[in-house]
Amino acid sequence: MLRLGVVGAGRLAGVHLRHLKPLLADHGGSELFVFDRNPERATEFAAQNGGSAVTTFDELLKSVDIVDIVTPNDAHAEFTVAAAKAGKQVFVEKPLAHNLETARNVVSELEGHSGSVVMVGHVVRYFPEFRRAADLIDSGKIGRVAAARVRRGGGVPQGAQGWFTDHHRSGGVFIDLAVHDFDWLLQRFGSVKTVFARSVGAKTMSGPDHGMATLEFHSGVIAHVEATWMDPEGFSVGFDIAGSEGLLQYDSRRASSVRTVRPGEKRYEGNFTPADDPFRRQFQDFIEAIVSGKPSPVQLGDAFAALEVACAALESAQTDRVIVLGDRS
Repeated sequence: MLRLGVVGAGRLAGVHLRHLKPLLADHGGSELFVFDRNPERATEFAAQNGGSAVTTFDELLKSVDIVDIVTPNDAHAEFTVAAAKAGKQVFVEKPLAHNLETARNVVSELEGHSGSVVMVGHVVRYFPEFRRAADLIDSGKIGRVAAARVRRGGGVPQGAQGWFTDHHRSGGVFIDLAVHDFDWLLQRFGSVKTVFARSVGAKTMSGPDHGMATLEFHSGVIAHVEATWMDPEGFSVGFDIAGSEGLLQYDSRRASSVRTVRPGEKRYEGNFTPADDPFRRQFQDFIEAIVSGKPSPVQLGDAFAALEVACAALESAQTDRVIVLGDRS
């Protein structure tokens, strides 16, 4: 039986647990332990989910095999390093850290570390629309890609003590939200050469935020990434990927699938099933890596690269300059 420790007792921890519990049941079941810096939240979450609350993180580490870190962004790094160095299997929500210096320290601390899986929750890789688009791009269905546009967001997210709107803790929309899209784009088109961005909250580092970033890739692709916490109509996501032989489109407010547009052809890809649930697939891969001894499906280097682009976007929005990633130390 694998013993599971959840660090952070907010809404997303519940989403994680909804998938982790049945998946771990397939491997002999699990005991649940919960730690939150607010003891009352930990006790309530543990009671709701059939687990036990612990009062310190050290106590959690002594009690579990797997640590699932679902805290505010500024606490990801410290818990990740401590759990990995204690020999635990670690899943940490994205971003890897709330700033690049802290993330760099995580990578340095865990460089060469073996004996445990450390996976970062870049779940957009697992969303069926993005998986299908990736397959179509990689198979050459739309030819050579020239440009991409990705948009995601909704209203201001709720968090304990308003931590999202304190950008020193969350990083704002580029680091907290658009980092998903930066990760997916990096997987498709390779490394980024330059970033130019604007953001409502970048210079004050507080409040609701809406950001736009233009990325120039070394491969020649240009991407426009838009992320918002200021959409009164609620959450949505969409993309347009333009290639020499066609266009891929997705808009969650208009259709539940990807549309492929090519000369003389316009069609929607197949509908997706409950088995395509991105969180389920993500945690399937995580547990498979633990059981099989395979490498983490999302490496620390991947998470660092996505955060580097997010931080470049924030820096550009703060300084009104184009940021050349090759010049970053």
